[in-house]
Amino acid sequence: MNLSACRTHVMPKDRFLRFMEESLQLEPRSLKGPELLRINEQWDSQAVLDFMTMADAKTGRTPEVDAIARCVTFDDLYSLLEN
Repeated sequence: MNLSACRTHVMPKDRFLRFMEESLQLEPRSLKGPELLRINEQWDSQAVLDFMTMADAKTGRTPEVDAIARCVTFDDLYSLLEN
């Protein structure tokens, strides 16, 4: 069995948002997706690393730093998991 094939399922958007809230120490259920990353003080280099680690664990792929840097919203980040 191909292990990478087992990890290509994208996590549901709700689970992704809950992960980001926990990672960024935000209020539960405060993220919906269209919120801007730049207005969140916790969105820093450690948060980027956390996102990359989670993406690799859930999809078997690690988004490129340039792709993450182009993201404006949490929805944009989620779209990186889908591609």
